[in-house]
Amino acid sequence: IGLVAGYSRRLDFVLMRVMDGLMAFPAILLAIGLMAVRGPGVGNVIFALGQFVTLIAITKLGSTAAAGDWTLALGLTGPIFVFAQFKLRQVQTTDASDEYGWGQYVAARIIGVALARVATGAVVALAYRDRTAPVILLVAAAKVFDAGSDLIYGYLQRHERLDRVAVSQIIRGVAAMAASCAAQWATGSVAITA
Repeated sequence: IGLVAGYSRRLDFVLMRVMDGLMAFPAILLAIGLMAVRGPGVGNVIFALGQFVTLIAITKLGSTAAAGDWTLALGLTGPIFVFAQFKLRQVQTTDASDEYGWGQYVAARIIGVALARVATGAVVALAYRDRTAPVILLVAAAKVFDAGSDLIYGYLQRHERLDRVAVSQIIRGVAAMAASCAAQWATGSVAITA
């Protein structure tokens, strides 16, 4: 968004007002919106709130520049990793004839994650050599674990164990929130928080 806004003052003004509006949303409305996007369930809501609280902690305990680095890292790695997941969870949960085995899903996920890591590394090498580079690379490393969780969630969903998925998301959301808040408070470094 910043790249696009840099080309025109008028566009910059419009985009900044949109971002101001997004930042003005109360946390509960944001959680409801995220639940609508991610799907219903307590696990999704708590996981989304954990991510939102992490951003608040980075902003309040660190700086707005640190929050910008964090947001940039999430915005850069998000599309790369979503693309590299190949909608594998949907394929996994709808494979009624057991056409593919667990090992094939794991291999496909490893290949996708490896390609995503290479793509993220290439983008960082080409465009981000300052203080944001370690943040982006560490957020990408965290997304590797998310990709593994997603694979396990697909397996659990296929076997109709969404209760375990919800419990896992609650634990991940609360643990990530607590760990990132503690890391940001103790070190003040967004790279460590990642």
